Order: sequence, then C-alpha cells, then structure tokens
Amino acid sequence: MEKPILTTNIDGLLLDNDVFIEPHRDWFKRAIEKTGDKSLKEWIGKENYFLGVNKAMQQIMPKSSKEEQTNQARK
Repeated sequence: MEKPILTTNIDGLLLDNDVFIEPHRDWFKRAIEKTGDKSLKEWIGKENYFLGVNKAMQQIMPKSSKEEQTNQARK
C-alpha cells in the first residue's frame, strides 16, 4: 500500500533543485516531439515551468479534465 508523503523544500535545504532540471528538460523534449509545438522550448528551465506543462497537456489530451492532464503529466 502506498501512502502519500507531504514534504517541503526551503531554498534547497532538503533537496537540491538542480536534480529536477534534466527530467523537466527531457519531459518537454518528449512533449515537443509528441505535439510538434516547438514553442514549448521556452518553458525548459523556467521556474514556472508548469504553465508550459499545462499548455502541452492541453494539446496531448484535449478532451481530458485538468486533473487528468496533471496526473498524466506527473507520471
């Protein structure tokens, strides 16, 4: 049985945020390949990258709810 864990990270105290950069870059590369939308490149490395994720997921799963798109993007 999986149990959710709620964590926080204050200015890199617990986790170095750099570990997320490469996976996000790879995620956007796959989204660009899938959608053909090269404008998604602008979101790579941005602090508010999830706005770009939302844009990509709307194209990938246009008939899905926002929650379904978010859940799929996180997988």
